[in-house]
Amino acid sequence: MGNGSTLSLAAPANLRHTTDPFHHDEPRVSRSILFALRSLGLGGAERVAADIVMGLVTAGHRVRVLEFADTPGPAAAWFSSASEIIQVGRQTSPDALAESRAAADIDTLVLCGPSPAYRALPVLKRRNPALRIVGFMFNARQLVDEHRANAAYLDGVIAESAEAAAALGPSGPPVRVASSGVDISAIFARKILARVADPLVVGYVGRFDRTKNPRGFLDIARRLRGQGFRFTMAGPGPRWFRPPRDVSFAGPLFGEDKERFLDGLDILVVPSRHDGRPLIIHEAQARGQVVVASSVGAIPELITDGENGLLCGPGDVAGFAAAIARLAADTDLRHRLGEAARERVRHQGDIGVSLPLYLDAIIGD
Repeated sequence: MGNGSTLSLAAPANLRHTTDPFHHDEPRVSRSILFALRSLGLGGAERVAADIVMGLVTAGHRVRVLEFADTPGPAAAWFSSASEIIQVGRQTSPDALAESRAAADIDTLVLCGPSPAYRALPVLKRRNPALRIVGFMFNARQLVDEHRANAAYLDGVIAESAEAAAALGPSGPPVRVASSGVDISAIFARKILARVADPLVVGYVGRFDRTKNPRGFLDIARRLRGQGFRFTMAGPGPRWFRPPRDVSFAGPLFGEDKERFLDGLDILVVPSRHDGRPLIIHEAQARGQVVVASSVGAIPELITDGENGLLCGPGDVAGFAAAIARLAADTDLRHRLGEAARERVRHQGDIGVSLPLYLDAIIGD
């Protein structure tokens, strides 16, 4: 597995990433960049990485993507702007990785999320002392130890939020906060019909794991059963998942299918046990929808309780249910919070503003 396999693909129309390739001045020096990810899964980190890869390519840099997997992940097509996608096994040794084609002729390495590449940093730096290495921290719970242990090899760390930056502390490598965003112009341009009829549609969009807590969403739906709501879920659920009869399940959605699903929501529920700075909150807020979310991670950076959304304690099923019922009973409150959320994204959630910050942190010019 040392030399890895390679994948070159063009994204199918329904999978193509929607973000426009933002214009940037031509770089003074074109770089050869390797983006290393554990897998190309269907998550916010991968979507952020795909935006950054597209921005780097648009700016004239050569970018390859390294995935620690035997076969391409489901989000591979998001990275179609890269020159190639290379797979290597997760058990690839540091020496084998350093000798592989993936590491050949690169001057910049970007570590995006948990990755076996951290084990190879001493070897990579020894063989190429001039190699620029930049890490990512998407939340305050992952990679703190890895970044501290490898501070001598890292030229910098990009933190998704102030909370993540604070978790690294003064003993880590230099940190720059650059928070993700969405293509608000594309969302604002959508013709989203105002919903006036019952029932209110309450949705969950995300991974089906303990962190995102889809079971909590089902518990909330169960508590509100028979009170006139329609509950729906979307995401890469496990094959065995069978929702209750009164909760619809759309499965993993991409491209326009996902956009239409989001367009149809009135309230988005984010019941995470812990989290970073979820992109799905930006997407719902840009549509003027109210988000009811756990007050964990960097979510309070996106939602001020009672001003542009509602926050509840993690695992507080009764609190979530009460918040949703409150929104159903008070149309003026729902509209006011939705408009305030839309304004927050307009000023703080645009990928066109955040993308140059990412590129500057990676290139280091």
